[in-house]
Amino acid sequence: MVWPLAAWIAWRRGMSVIKTIAAVALVSMIFNLVIVYIDRTTAFYLPVTRFWELLAGAALAELERSHGGLSRPAANLAAIAGIVLLVLSFALIREKQAFPGIIAAAPVLGAVLVIAAGRTAVFKTLIFSNRIAVAIGLISYPLYLWHWPLLSFGYIIGHDTPAKEVRFALLAASVVLAALTYMIIEKPIRFGRFRKSAVAVPLFAIMTFIGAAGYWVSEQAQHALPRDVAQVGVPVAENTAPPQKESRHVTRDGRSL
Repeated sequence: MVWPLAAWIAWRRGMSVIKTIAAVALVSMIFNLVIVYIDRTTAFYLPVTRFWELLAGAALAELERSHGGLSRPAANLAAIAGIVLLVLSFALIREKQAFPGIIAAAPVLGAVLVIAAGRTAVFKTLIFSNRIAVAIGLISYPLYLWHWPLLSFGYIIGHDTPAKEVRFALLAASVVLAALTYMIIEKPIRFGRFRKSAVAVPLFAIMTFIGAAGYWVSEQAQHALPRDVAQVGVPVAENTAPPQKESRHVTRDGRSL
């Protein structure tokens, strides 16, 4: 919500868009490097610590707009380097590492290089231009949106990581829902024959309503938490004697040991 407005202001005032992107990305990366070693969960979910990742794509878009795409040899090199970085990221990044710290730059840079390669890279064309890859790409964003809540609710309902069969079933459901979302919602909105303002205003209103509803639910949960904890917990009186250790008596030859 904030970035398009900031980019528009920078453009209207004749400021360098790429310098604006670099400045905001640098501040975001500094927050990321500081907070990730204090609270990794906060660093992962806080938008300000992840802006630099999205701005990497914004920088690529601006560079291509102002300078054009890569030559064929450069595109081939970028595609190979990007795929290598992505594979190494999958292979080397582990749960115990500080993520999204500096290590997150590897998959982000890999993605930027693969996108920058465009359609001219031979190696990229062979991998990403087949029908299966294109189909996955078309539903990739709704798939990203659907898989997380389904797996999360599976964890919440079962109070633990769901069984492998359940996880596969939830992922399959995510693919089906993503395909339906693309066909029923995304395509009509993006490519439908109606004015953009007729879409933008209702979507903005819906987004605002959902954000306000989420904030209200979060506040209600915070106020309800102490009561819930009090109902579950069992208070212990200060003058309660400590529990006695269980004693075990074993007899041997009539004697108690």
